[in-house]
Amino acid sequence: MPSQTSPKFYLSILIGLLAIGLGFYGAFFLQIKNNIQWIFIALLLIAGIACLSVLWIGRMQSKDKVINATNAFAVFVFLCTLIFGLISPPTEESSLKIQVKDWQGTSVLANEKQVIKVSSGKFSKIYDLNSESEVLLTFMKDADNVEIEVLNYDWQIDKKGKSAIYPIPENEILNLVLVPAKERCCLYGRVIFDDNQTHDLANITVQAEGISTKTQADGSYRLELPLEMQLQTVSVYAKNGNYSGNICCCNTISPCDILLTQHLK
Repeated sequence: MPSQTSPKFYLSILIGLLAIGLGFYGAFFLQIKNNIQWIFIALLLIAGIACLSVLWIGRMQSKDKVINATNAFAVFVFLCTLIFGLISPPTEESSLKIQVKDWQGTSVLANEKQVIKVSSGKFSKIYDLNSESEVLLTFMKDADNVEIEVLNYDWQIDKKGKSAIYPIPENEILNLVLVPAKERCCLYGRVIFDDNQTHDLANITVQAEGISTKTQADGSYRLELPLEMQLQTVSVYAKNGNYSGNICCCNTISPCDILLTQHLK
């Protein structure tokens, strides 16, 4: 049996602590993407705890073989986790071509920088347009839709505003039709919670007339609507988790604040 001052004693402790440490690191700090990785994390924690436990029991009962076998098992699980468990398996990707044109079918904003922002799940990236007013990108093969936001101040998506969600087309070609932003009117305001509690005011969805946007950090929003709705009554809806609210605004000239109320299921 290893004494408390022998190299084997310290090596056993080190192996156990490394296994437990890597297990906790993987569980709390890495983005675990599949059940296989969780199995490796669980095996790491079990191997690390077993290594330290058997070390103590073996010292009491002089079971060096048990200690050696447990150490070997912990090292094996540790190495397998590093090689196979925490390395994400390759994911299938598909390509998508976004063609940017105006309402007449003419290419616009060719070679412009930082024109659109494309998001799908956890994926989000800002793209420039090439000489043909196109964006070529790859995304996860199992993605169902993409959200596109136009960052250029002078243009916006036809009939949708500055951002819109599109299903992934089967031919992997998406035609994005832009119109000058000056042909739109702006509905603006803030989102307010009615319970006087502290809430995250950013990224709350606000919708009106089939057009949606997200709030800023202070809860403010800005919706781009067709110009003919400038003096019309507009129904605006906002939702954040169990909180939602709607209001009818008489025009887009005055601020339109939305009060969110909690709705318990």
